[in-house]
Amino acid sequence: MRKLVAVILTATAAWARAGEFETANALYDEGRFSEARQRYQAMVERGERSANLFYNLANADFRMGAVGLAVLNYERALSLAPSHPEARANIRLLRDQSNAKVPARTWADAGFGGLSLDGWTLLATGAGWGAIFALLTPFALRRRLPGVLVFFGILALLVASYAGAGIWHQTRERNVAVVIARQAEARLEPADRAGLADTLPSGSRVRVLSERGAWIYCELPEHRLGWLPAASLEKVQLPPS
Repeated sequence: MRKLVAVILTATAAWARAGEFETANALYDEGRFSEARQRYQAMVERGERSANLFYNLANADFRMGAVGLAVLNYERALSLAPSHPEARANIRLLRDQSNAKVPARTWADAGFGGLSLDGWTLLATGAGWGAIFALLTPFALRRRLPGVLVFFGILALLVASYAGAGIWHQTRERNVAVVIARQAEARLEPADRAGLADTLPSGSRVRVLSERGAWIYCELPEHRLGWLPAASLEKVQLPPS
């Protein structure tokens, strides 16, 4: 009986969330962007996490002229669905328009950017168990290891290793942040009057290294380092829902 009640409550909650998402979409279609954004944001604050939710929130941000927030939420959509074509196209367009600064794309971005952290974790887990099954089961059964099983086991180990590197790369991406202010001045020290390290337009991408009160120490584009006001940027990675 308790399980049935739990299933009913879960289904009801899912139906309510879907209804609220569709309501927000309808408000957006009517041009009521502020109201739509409030509903999308409320869903995020309650712990909702989906690529389409962040994509639609980013669209509402853009319609309201908040370029930095739009880029931030397109980044969040891509962190959940790296192959999301509309989010990728829109983020490129906005950054071109704002002259945002981003780090140069590396071989690791190309090699490990195709899956989210959850995707790499699932692949690593599946390949790891496949390798264990292929290489250890014959020993447990005290039988000779067939050549095809050896090949499968080695292949599974290689895939698990590659997926492990993907996990490492995506874990580093957890420290990525986006400049949401119209412009942010990076300083050589955590003080307003310190020397200027760089000026970053809205939508620029940095990596957070450490935090000190109202200042955040970041790796800037072009391999520079500097302190940015905490209020001028926001991390792409949100706490788990």
